[in-house]
Amino acid sequence: MVASAGALRRVADNAWPLLQSTAAATVAWWLARWLDNHPDPFFAPMAAVVALNASRGVRGANAVRLLAGVVVGIVAGELATSALGGGYGTLALATFAAMAVAVALGGARVMVAQAAASAILTVAV
Repeated sequence: MVASAGALRRVADNAWPLLQSTAAATVAWWLARWLDNHPDPFFAPMAAVVALNASRGVRGANAVRLLAGVVVGIVAGELATSALGGGYGTLALATFAAMAVAVALGGARVMVAQAAASAILTVAV
């Protein structure tokens, strides 16, 4: 009973940021479908939620880092897939290359992680 009350209080205390992230994910998905006519725009809503997963005052910088990571990861995944086809070797190379480029660019941890995630999703899909 006490754990339930604590859980409900945490959700209530975070309701506004949760609603903002939900709205951002939904709008990002819709925009990607509408602007790019993408049939399955899964990067956009994920990026929106991760970008907003920061305290106020750093969300903009976090969004730019995240976007840079997404671009690096997609490029690495596409280049690796174009050169090598699919498979675990391609996944490993794309993931390492994406993270290495993000680190070389001086990327924060969120950029490096997003580069890796985007490369993995690009190769896997």
